[in-house]
Amino acid sequence: MKHYYRWRSMTYPNYGYMSSIGINHDNTLWNPNSYPEDIVRAAVLWADERKRAEITKRRKEGAQQAAKTRKRRHEIKLQTIVNKMLRDESIGPSTHCVLCKKELSDPQSLARGIGSECWQGVLSAVERARAAVK
Repeated sequence: MKHYYRWRSMTYPNYGYMSSIGINHDNTLWNPNSYPEDIVRAAVLWADERKRAEITKRRKEGAQQAAKTRKRRHEIKLQTIVNKMLRDESIGPSTHCVLCKKELSDPQSLARGIGSECWQGVLSAVERARAAVK
């Protein structure tokens, strides 16, 4: 069953200001002010669609912002690792990759604390950093 909102007030473009309208769960109208039924149904459907579109837009923007934040945090972790490697400091043994947090099982990956998938990216970043210093 579709969920509809109850609206305390709204200005419906084809009618004007209305208050206390909605569609109940049993598909009857909540219309204590006795507006025309067809107008109330149309207004509630119109307002519900706008609200759902706004919610969808906010969720999409939130997901995009989250992706940017994850990327930025990954770059910060990568830069920290590159800096340690340039100073010949050990990242250290770990059961999980320090970059992506995946569980490690390969002995080499366990020893360095970075998984084989992330290792190539780390090596490339180290090479770029060394080239930038020269």
